[in-house]
Amino acid sequence: MQFRILDLFCGAGGFSCGLDKNENFKTVLGLDFDQNAINTFNKNIQGAVGICGDITKESVKEEIIKKAKENKVNMIVGGPPCQGFSLKGKQMGMDDPRNFLFMEYYNIVKEIMPEVVCVMIFL
Repeated sequence: MQFRILDLFCGAGGFSCGLDKNENFKTVLGLDFDQNAINTFNKNIQGAVGICGDITKESVKEEIIKKAKENKVNMIVGGPPCQGFSLKGKQMGMDDPRNFLFMEYYNIVKEIMPEVVCVMIFL
């Protein structure tokens, strides 16, 4: 079985790059809000489509969900921002809007219903 991956908060594609070294994994889509990161993702992850957009925007969510279903994504990976939770960060608590981005990750997972979900969080 091959796992077809959507990488949310993909950055330059480090998570996908590691997974794609195994023949059973193939990253097909990535999403990040930083265009430079997407440019690098597209160079690092051959054959995948990197989309630059804000995951909180409805149009971006609709696009990524549509493309994921078209590409038969059955695995979602990603690392929602964790700076707001980190003891090394500014510790803004509920005032840091990044603290709620994991909910966007969850909502996309709920829509696609992949077989595998992997979330990476650093504190």
